[in-house]
Amino acid sequence: MPPQEMYWRMNLFDSLAYPCVVIDPDKTIIAANDKFYKRFSPLLKDIVGRKCHNSIVYKGTPCRSEQCPIMKVLD
Repeated sequence: MPPQEMYWRMNLFDSLAYPCVVIDPDKTIIAANDKFYKRFSPLLKDIVGRKCHNSIVYKGTPCRSEQCPIMKVLD
């Protein structure tokens, strides 16, 4: 992807009015927008590349599939 397109996408993502994270199907956090960082105050290194249950929900183990909101979205 050209750098200009990536810059445009990141600006769009950061302009969203609500906190948002991008999580891949294996529940790894890929990115978070500015609103997320301002509201929850995590450090980038503390969430990106980590599993959502360790970084957002703060559980030592993944949610059970029937309770996991990520799995509900992916189904």
